[in-house]
Amino acid sequence: MASLDLKLLGGFVACLPSGQVVQISGKKNQALLSYLAVHRGKPVTREKLVGALWSDRADGHARNSLRQALVALRRDLAEVDPSPILSEGGSLAIDPEAVSVDVSAFERLAATTEADDLRRAAEIYAGDLLDGIAVHDRGFEEWLATERNRLRQLAITAVRRLVGSLSGSEAIEMGNRLIALDPLREASHRSLMHAYAAQGQGDQAMKQYQTWRMLLRQELQVEPSKETEDLHREISEGRYRPQTSERKLPAPRVDQPALPLRDRPSIAVLPFVNLSGDPEQRYFSDGVTEDIITELSRFHSLSVIARNSSFQFRDRPVDVRHIGRELGAQYVVEGSIRRAGERVRVTAQLVDASTGNHIWAEHYDRDQQDIFAVQDEVTRMIAATAASRVECVDVSTAKGSSTKSPAAYDHVLRARGMRRLAYFDTSYFIQGAVESAREMLQTAIEIDPNYARAHVELAWTYVDEWFTLGKDENPSKAFRCAQTAAQLDPSDSNAQRTLGMTLLWLRKYDEAGSQLEKAVSINPNDVMAAQNLAVYLDFIGRPSDAKVTMQNAMRLDPHYYYAGIFRETLGYALYNLGQYSEALVEFGSLNPKPYWVHAYLAACCAQLDRMEEARAQAAAFLEDSLPTSSKPPVGGIIIDRDARLHAIRAYMGTYKHKAGSDRWFSAMRKAGIPV
Repeated sequence: MASLDLKLLGGFVACLPSGQVVQISGKKNQALLSYLAVHRGKPVTREKLVGALWSDRADGHARNSLRQALVALRRDLAEVDPSPILSEGGSLAIDPEAVSVDVSAFERLAATTEADDLRRAAEIYAGDLLDGIAVHDRGFEEWLATERNRLRQLAITAVRRLVGSLSGSEAIEMGNRLIALDPLREASHRSLMHAYAAQGQGDQAMKQYQTWRMLLRQELQVEPSKETEDLHREISEGRYRPQTSERKLPAPRVDQPALPLRDRPSIAVLPFVNLSGDPEQRYFSDGVTEDIITELSRFHSLSVIARNSSFQFRDRPVDVRHIGRELGAQYVVEGSIRRAGERVRVTAQLVDASTGNHIWAEHYDRDQQDIFAVQDEVTRMIAATAASRVECVDVSTAKGSSTKSPAAYDHVLRARGMRRLAYFDTSYFIQGAVESAREMLQTAIEIDPNYARAHVELAWTYVDEWFTLGKDENPSKAFRCAQTAAQLDPSDSNAQRTLGMTLLWLRKYDEAGSQLEKAVSINPNDVMAAQNLAVYLDFIGRPSDAKVTMQNAMRLDPHYYYAGIFRETLGYALYNLGQYSEALVEFGSLNPKPYWVHAYLAACCAQLDRMEEARAQAAAFLEDSLPTSSKPPVGGIIIDRDARLHAIRAYMGTYKHKAGSDRWFSAMRKAGIPV
């Protein structure tokens, strides 16, 4: 029996088996105990703990702080027998036999398909991890944000599975729980409407419909789907009949119709499963998956589903045939990665999505230093097997990673994750996250100066700041990084498109166009290369071509993980074609809305003479402060009015012809934005 019970979901509580609360003094000490507990008994080095909780202090000072925290923790836990904290060499761990942790129980139960287990998982998930625990350290805040998001998504998936198996008042209760967790999913609102109607509570079902309709109008300026409208009519006209067939846990589904198969062999690579026992290692399995997708995309005879469409199926027990239909893929690649000490095992299998039959499977056991050889071998085998069904492909054209240093590779993957954390919400920008990413990338470059991807990612850190804060010197800095990357790897579409975009921001239009077209020709499956080209075409005065290019990119990425940037780009083209209503729909579909999108919405409304809406959107763009309920992230800075205006002027000032920027600026000024 465990001698200590830790409840970390929804707050922090430590109890003895008797129920007596154990007081842990200090938020930092609570954070240290929680960090060890979430690692589920796996040893954590002191260096890692120092970096996670005292990253802002000098090494000696940080280590002394860790020692003091451990002394205080052991004093607070003196009555717990056996002692929950294990120490071995330079590592610390929680004894899994001595400590029960609600996070571990939740993860185990939420991963099943049994209704009773899912009910228990929903009960355990009392709220976000360590809700209300504020530790002002950048390293800890970044870790906590990642873990909170991971666990929240797991909770959403579990409750979605559960709702499909319930009826009566329990279905209503759990439907409300799902909407609280995932308020912008239309299927969740339909499920609750079904639950109310089945219980004879048609009035509540109608209220739920109105709530969803109002939310859609306010947030997206669109109407509910046909499926929701049909359900609404059935209920309102008294024609609703509860489903009488036996209900069971449904396979997760998406609302889009199945896509037709492509004219070339099409492959979707699902995110490789991290079996290392350490959730923080998922960045590595994700990175390897992305590299396999990138390398497969080099084969012009293959149509490779974009990373962000295939990644939507993470942690979802969906039949591979269903995935093939949803993505329009003939083949699906699955796999897993286990890192243990200095060894790594990669498993991979190629599946015929039409039948579910395995075409090929293999596993690779290698030393950690050989990870790149493993990636090359897996990629080549998968590509050759699929491509051989229609034509011969020279597999030797597939290039491996552009570095042979695992340390440099690891730094780049971590930096990429840090950049994604920078956009905390629509009003804050965590500059510290970008700066940390930049430091990691500079370290990667010090390790391997010829690593093209490190230079690419470094370029985008400068672009991030320019987009958000309007730093005028940043496009030149980004250009120098991108130029180095493109020279180091001329065959990398990512490097070439990054160089093209930095040339565009510097208003070197002819050179930018050549680079972006080169990127698309190198890798026709790179949806971001296509999106970049569409931006360029719009900026040089070819919105019609930009529209077609962007629509084709959306076809390559059917589930629009990049929905924001895709639809924003399509909105530019529609606006400059004078299709203001259509542009309004695209910009309005973004959720959440970055601050600059409110300026675009204001311009669209002004062009349509919807001035009340235009002024409201202008006010949202110019808003200097946040609601008092908003919790600022560590290192987060408010993007104030002046920075917003400067950024929008710099971005719109990129139009080659003055008429292009004037079309935006005149409408924004009409709405009340002083650009």
